[in-house]
Amino acid sequence: MNGLVWRLLRKNISKAQVATYFTTLLCGITLVMLAIQFHRDASLRLSPDVNTPHEYITLSKTVDHSGFGNNGFTDSEIAQLRHQPWVDSVAPYLSGDFSVMLSMEIGMPFTTQMFLEAVPEEFLDTIPERWSYTPDTRIVPLIIPRDYLTLYNYGFASSQSLPKLSENTIKRLPLTLELSGNGKSKTYSARITGFSSRINSVIAPEEFIRHATEEYGEGTIEPTKLIVKTLTDNSSINRYLEENHLERSGEGIDTTLLQSAVTLLTTLLIAIGAVIITLSIIIQLLCLYLLVEKNRETTRRLIMLGYSPAALRRYYLRFIAVSNLITFIVAALLTPLCARLWHTLLPSDGFTPLPYLAGLLIALLLTLPIMPLLRRAVR
Repeated sequence: MNGLVWRLLRKNISKAQVATYFTTLLCGITLVMLAIQFHRDASLRLSPDVNTPHEYITLSKTVDHSGFGNNGFTDSEIAQLRHQPWVDSVAPYLSGDFSVMLSMEIGMPFTTQMFLEAVPEEFLDTIPERWSYTPDTRIVPLIIPRDYLTLYNYGFASSQSLPKLSENTIKRLPLTLELSGNGKSKTYSARITGFSSRINSVIAPEEFIRHATEEYGEGTIEPTKLIVKTLTDNSSINRYLEENHLERSGEGIDTTLLQSAVTLLTTLLIAIGAVIITLSIIIQLLCLYLLVEKNRETTRRLIMLGYSPAALRRYYLRFIAVSNLITFIVAALLTPLCARLWHTLLPSDGFTPLPYLAGLLIALLLTLPIMPLLRRAVR
């Protein structure tokens, strides 16, 4: 008998209206669930607990307008930096006041002036084999920025019709370093043994820089760059750098800015989803109102046959609740499929129930406005 009553009530249901409601609600719930999933994945990726617990940045002083200001770091400035709560460790770039001339053969003789620096091994992102120097060392090992090789291959080599070089190829090329200064000069054999994505400088072993400084330099010079191993507390870092007129470069990423962008994008997606869900609620109420009006005569006759208004209201309420539940289930199936679009860049850290709880809550809340409408319409 109950099935017969529902068949009478659903005769006037418009399939087009139901399809429109289902589609808009599905889009809205899925968008909100995806936004929550994206925010969670991105926040975990940018969090220091999941991401690298440390960042490495290179600090230098802002160059003044004259270009001749003192850009060196004093011992007191380094000590002050070392005591900052976001600093794990800090070391100056070791460099000397001697001249360096690099020569190599890459299809044609290539000679250029350059500079050499050194940092403690703990700050290197790659430590090649035989990374050391003694007076008996025949070949000086060097590490160059990986960006230098990219710049050569796709800038200099392309414009000069020179061959492009792979990392393995350039490691086999013999180099010549001619060091001069303090009335002395000497030629050293060298070879590129590694590439760095962290340090934007040509790096030699500390022992070699100290030896060259003693031989060809005129004394120690104040360091102009510092490499800092930081804890990822970027709000404190940025504030300190701004107050002390320092610039940053290197591996460190301003995750505060990225987190703000993620939050803004998530808020925008949730706002769009909320607008779509609001439209679906309007469609739902209009469809239900029209259905009740079309069934006005049928409802009156069923009440005269002994059916209570509360029992008839439950038929409509059950229809809406089941529709919302099915919409949520479909959205829950679509969310992990759509989330794969960013999982190559933001790997998921496992299942999280938050998006699904939010979607279920939305589906339940959409059912609540139906009750007062049905009480006024079916009585």
